[in-house]
Amino acid sequence: MTTNDSNTQSAIAALSTIIGYLGSEVATSAHFERLLWPQRFHNDLNWQNLAKEAFLMPMGGPLHRAVFVVVDKLIEHGVFKGKECENMLGTAFYGDTRLTYTIHDLGVGGRASERRAVRNGFWVRAIDQMSLTSMPTGTSPEDGNITPTVRAGKAVSLLTLEYEDERQREAGGPPVVRDDTGPVNCSTFLQLGISEATGIAMAIVVRVVFKNPFFILWLLPLWLKIVMAAWTVPREPLARPSVANTGGDRNLVFEVHDLKHGFLLIDGNPSLVLQFFRYYGHPVRCRVREGMQMWIVVAFGLLFPAGLLCSIMWMPIGMQYLWLGYQLYATFAMYIYRCLGGSQWASTEERVAKTFADSKDGVLVLSCDNEVAVKAKLSRTYVNNIAEGCEVVRNLLVNRQRGGTGTGWVGMVSEEVTKL
Repeated sequence: MTTNDSNTQSAIAALSTIIGYLGSEVATSAHFERLLWPQRFHNDLNWQNLAKEAFLMPMGGPLHRAVFVVVDKLIEHGVFKGKECENMLGTAFYGDTRLTYTIHDLGVGGRASERRAVRNGFWVRAIDQMSLTSMPTGTSPEDGNITPTVRAGKAVSLLTLEYEDERQREAGGPPVVRDDTGPVNCSTFLQLGISEATGIAMAIVVRVVFKNPFFILWLLPLWLKIVMAAWTVPREPLARPSVANTGGDRNLVFEVHDLKHGFLLIDGNPSLVLQFFRYYGHPVRCRVREGMQMWIVVAFGLLFPAGLLCSIMWMPIGMQYLWLGYQLYATFAMYIYRCLGGSQWASTEERVAKTFADSKDGVLVLSCDNEVAVKAKLSRTYVNNIAEGCEVVRNLLVNRQRGGTGTGWVGMVSEEVTKL
């Protein structure tokens, strides 16, 4: 090896180390939440999402810091202690919104329950993906010609949920969104493969141009993703409605407390709504699958150190440049992914939000593999500040109490803002 080659190799090694440090700082546990629940986070197949997955979701870069965050959280929750030990809530297996909700039993004197944990909160996460469009500015109470300053525009959302009989569904009805508790399907595997398109391309270049066996380094992320999806942990689906557990025919109102993102009221039968606040989507405990998933997460953290070692010790100079360039690209892709909020790209929540936005009447059907379906109707309006939002919610709850248990009160959500 000449002096110039030695100097070049030293410079590449130094740059690789810097990239490893910077890249590991931007990688988050959200990358592994996506891999641990591929049915949820790869559930919206379209050209826009395929482009995002192909160019902004490679996982061949420095991920070791994010791996330690995931592993530390699993240890903290006691998942490593043994079979069915502790719980998955709050880990990369099953995220926690850390929000609370209150049940308003408006049919019995307007009583409200104590605050309870939302947990994973599927509908809360989905509605949070909707943008604040057509924000009304309103008028000042003192002067109808003065437009007040909007400092904290919020959405007031009213979601009505009810069971849907799939056998009686008619053609041309509401749009259907498949849920994410079933087995991994071909669409999910396709999207996982597309997410490593840049790695596959680099592996082909190395194999054809350099004829070097280290092309396998660029294919390892894809292989780990496929194995991880094949061994994914099953999820709790929606339960079928039963006469003994419906809570009667009377619906209740669930108020979610989340002032950072807006106001949300959910109207529905407790036997249905409470599933989304409790165990819907929770991992079905299987020690073998859980262990396999955890070891694959650890393997992702070893990809960059292993690649760096192979680059310094055995790769020719040309391949070292190629490996360095790919690491730089992967790091830059993670920066864009994080800065643009890519953790929900192609997810079921994003798909539900888009379906609500595109639906004329704000209605969709969430369909499960076990023939259980949920019809959801969303009414939504906007307020200029938190005080207006609290007043709208209060008036909605009062009107709901006066209007009984019917679903006709959903039209009130668009009327309340005009009274402010």
